[in-house]
Amino acid sequence: MNIIATRLARQYPEKNKDVRFSVTSLRRDIAGVARKPLIVLLGAALGLLLIGCCNLVNLLLAHALTRSRETAVRSALGATQARLVRQAAAELIPILLVGSLLGVLAAKWGVQLLIPWLPAALPRVDEIQVSLPVLLFSGAILCVTAALMLLLPAMQGSRTDLVATLREDTRTSSGAAGKATIRNLLVVCQVALTLILLTGAGLLIRTFAALKEVNPGFRPQGVLSFHLEIPRTKYAGDDQAAAFCHRILEQVRSLRGVDSAGMGNRLPLDGASGLSSIEFERTNQEPAVLEATDETTVTPGYFQAMGIQMLQGRAFTDQDTPWVVVVDERVARLAWPGENPIGKRVRGGPHRPWAEVVGAVGHIRHEKLEDDQRLQIYWNYLQRIRDYMTLVVRTSGDPRLLVGPVLGAIKTVDPDQPAYPVRTMTEVMDRYLALRWFNTVLVSLFAGASLLLAMVGIYGVIAWTVRQRTREIGVRMALGAQRGAVLALVLRNGLKLASTGTAIGVIGALVLSQLLRGLLFGIGPTDPLTFAAVPLLLVSVALLACWLPARSAARVNPMEALRCE
Repeated sequence: MNIIATRLARQYPEKNKDVRFSVTSLRRDIAGVARKPLIVLLGAALGLLLIGCCNLVNLLLAHALTRSRETAVRSALGATQARLVRQAAAELIPILLVGSLLGVLAAKWGVQLLIPWLPAALPRVDEIQVSLPVLLFSGAILCVTAALMLLLPAMQGSRTDLVATLREDTRTSSGAAGKATIRNLLVVCQVALTLILLTGAGLLIRTFAALKEVNPGFRPQGVLSFHLEIPRTKYAGDDQAAAFCHRILEQVRSLRGVDSAGMGNRLPLDGASGLSSIEFERTNQEPAVLEATDETTVTPGYFQAMGIQMLQGRAFTDQDTPWVVVVDERVARLAWPGENPIGKRVRGGPHRPWAEVVGAVGHIRHEKLEDDQRLQIYWNYLQRIRDYMTLVVRTSGDPRLLVGPVLGAIKTVDPDQPAYPVRTMTEVMDRYLALRWFNTVLVSLFAGASLLLAMVGIYGVIAWTVRQRTREIGVRMALGAQRGAVLALVLRNGLKLASTGTAIGVIGALVLSQLLRGLLFGIGPTDPLTFAAVPLLLVSVALLACWLPARSAARVNPMEALRCE
């Protein structure tokens, strides 16, 4: 492609001197704007999967530790390693199989529930299903989990000093301490991953809220749009096509409830547009060029119907006979700084006729709501005919009530003329934001699920610790420790885990949030509010998770605790 660009520049230096090609793979082109959001969703799903795995391993470790003495007894009575593994498999595999089956069924149900809500910008929606690769992936996770958890009874059965094992206390043995450390590390990992997911969700929520507050430069409320394709077989000449559009506008404007109506060859925020360059005259100087100019062809009444502010001069009229043009405020400022643009002249190229600037309008977000710096120029439809136009109608009431009357007005001009799709401008904006909304909602759901799993994980570890330390707590209380001190002891252990995980999670979030930079708007990847609120929320939830086992520990009866031992 670079060779072709070089040849074109050599043959046509005036038009192709600075032209360059950008090559995009078909896969990337199909994914389009959905590529980055889909990668973020994949990362969030993997994070939730890891948190769930940490929770499962924690539960199975606690179960294995509780039964370590039983395993030693069985080994002492002659049970082989294979027998111990088979027994553990008989207990573990049914649980994993039932859990996997329920997970697959929930996934199928969730996909069916989700598909109707998927945004139109998401590619290949019809191919989304719980397919064979998904089932194989689930089966692989099941096998790996089962294999890892069956290693524990095999290792316990291979211990040679069974007498020492039988004498060990499951609360104080080195094996118990090692497994407790592993469980604590798993909880720390859960908290860290949860904080990263919550931070990502918080940044996306803040971005979506900022986008909803953006002023697009036009007023979408109360505007209805109809896409029209002018049949050139029926209206072959430009004059005929212009007259056809003029008759439609006359019929629509005469309807009750219609405040204004106009046409444009494309709607703001409704797909990509082409760029061109324009020449503009300067006082006592040679004409200059403005590159990357966004061109739109509109009829009289378009600016009023769209609610685009007229800053200087006037809009187009049906009486405009010479070439006239309306520019946006940025074109006026760049081409004629400090001067009145009205009466100046521009043209679309060296071989195009000059057009007089009759008005200047406010800049609108035509291509992107996030940031659209492209210069905008509007040509009069009566002087530059287009085959594809969008009729926009403004009303002070509910725009949907005008669908039938407007379609009827179009049919009175041409019974065979289709007008589809029919959308309000509010729907156009919602459609533009749909992918962001979808991404934000799903990441938030994943983050909420991870928060719940982290809460369960912290609760499980602290409750297990309290159970293992019941004797110690009884001794402390028998020696005069107050209930408040016991409560503080348990809460301190839980908050230590939560704080460690939070600190690690903040570091991870600071690094990984940079990957979201291209999806953020109105905030930075290190948004102070998000990075302050998320750790506070997580620590508060951890405190709540620790409260129940801490309260149980504070209610321990010292005599009963010592008697149980």
